Amino acid sequence: MDPDSVSEKARGKVTPTVLVAEVEPRLCEAFRQALGPDHRVVEFGSSGALEAWVSRAAAGAADAVILGDQLRDPGILEVVASLRESEAAGDAALIVSHQAAASPQLDALAAQGVVFYFLRQPFRHSVLRQVVSRGVQATMLRRENARLREQLDRIHGRLARENRFLRTRAAWTGELKGLLGQSPALKQVLSELERVRVTDATVHLHGETGTGKELMARALHQSGPRAGGPFLAVNCAGMPESLLQSTLFGHRRGSFTGADRDHSGLFTEADGGTLFLDEVAELPPSLQAALLRAVQEREVTPVGATRPVKVDVRLISATHADLRAEVAAGRFREDLYFRLMVVAVRLPPLRERLSDVPLLANHFVTLHRQRLGRRGGDLTEAALRVLTTYPWPGNVRELEHEMERLVVLSDEETPLGPELLSPQVSRPAGGPAREEGVFIPEGLSYDHAVELLMRRLIDDALAATGGGIASAAARLGMERSRLGKLRRRLQPGAPE
Repeated sequence: MDPDSVSEKARGKVTPTVLVAEVEPRLCEAFRQALGPDHRVVEFGSSGALEAWVSRAAAGAADAVILGDQLRDPGILEVVASLRESEAAGDAALIVSHQAAASPQLDALAAQGVVFYFLRQPFRHSVLRQVVSRGVQATMLRRENARLREQLDRIHGRLARENRFLRTRAAWTGELKGLLGQSPALKQVLSELERVRVTDATVHLHGETGTGKELMARALHQSGPRAGGPFLAVNCAGMPESLLQSTLFGHRRGSFTGADRDHSGLFTEADGGTLFLDEVAELPPSLQAALLRAVQEREVTPVGATRPVKVDVRLISATHADLRAEVAAGRFREDLYFRLMVVAVRLPPLRERLSDVPLLANHFVTLHRQRLGRRGGDLTEAALRVLTTYPWPGNVRELEHEMERLVVLSDEETPLGPELLSPQVSRPAGGPAREEGVFIPEGLSYDHAVELLMRRLIDDALAATGGGIASAAARLGMERSRLGKLRRRLQPGAPE
């Protein structure tokens, strides 16, 4: 049989491939007749032809190799050493066919312990078939064991990450890394996330633009058992469908114009870690179906591929839209909605946690001063009063940009006062700047302004009493039950 006419062995094929390197044609014919149609026999008249074929073949292409002891240039010892190092036949069962009862070469091979069976000539066909059958079975068992070891190594890696996390859990401070604030609204969110951070549960974060959804997702990843793995994020809005599909699930070379190489995709690159999908409501219907399969089956199919790829990824999604309304309107799959909503957490807007503004503002001032290499005074009480009464429609992101602007415009000698703030913050809706008393932004309705004041009073009382509802109620001069009902009305989901 012409070696060049034989294609490389596909993994998992039924017919075993047996390589026969023998210089005597009569023995090659005997091997071919003995093994029959149940085996794919590839014959080589020289060791050089065998090595050339092995160098081109894919991993695991040969299940058994029969070598004659008359091989020359190189000899049988060199051929065996080359085979053991190759991917195509390194784990194949090695059978040596020999004529002499003993020889230095046979003794050397026996001492190495690499030969599965020494077949003495002449041989019976039944003996050869039995030996090859046992050799192929041994090869398959070795490959299955290697596959299982690889799986166990992956499981061991995951368990090792969890073990490292659990060993350090006793020293954990109780705060998700990178999140600042002591307001009751934020504490409620952290309490919810604390219960899921050590699990692999799928989490959905819902909140207005600028509330820190990606920051919250990153903190959840870094404080959990997957902290040693990658954290990757993608915004599903504003990206063409074809590009987003390739970005998420990968593609194979040649699958579309410009695909000049394989691309793994974020699901595969995030294996062992966390993938954050922001603005998931913007996913087109076709990608919603692919995402559902990825979540359910933990596998993805790259563009142009015929077989799926297994992935081990924790998924965190986020959106500012109302996903339930998107489902009702037929724009979002209901089955995917329930898969994403295993744990749903609402991130409060900054206007619901105004008591956190001073801490956040000072943090951003320090951050941007370090970045710009500047020094300067602190935020004045008058500036903080303005900052803590502005409704912040752009949320934390708007506050950070405002503090960056403040640092850029300030000098190193003057404290940061309200005169440095932008007009929309210091004079919202064109109203006058006020530094004393309680500041209510103009343009708000009476009911909205009253709610703003009540939230501010409650947050201040809880902050002053360390979060104790009974103490805060006494400070405000009201019954505990009344304060609890008021909190639930102003801040849905807050404990009573």
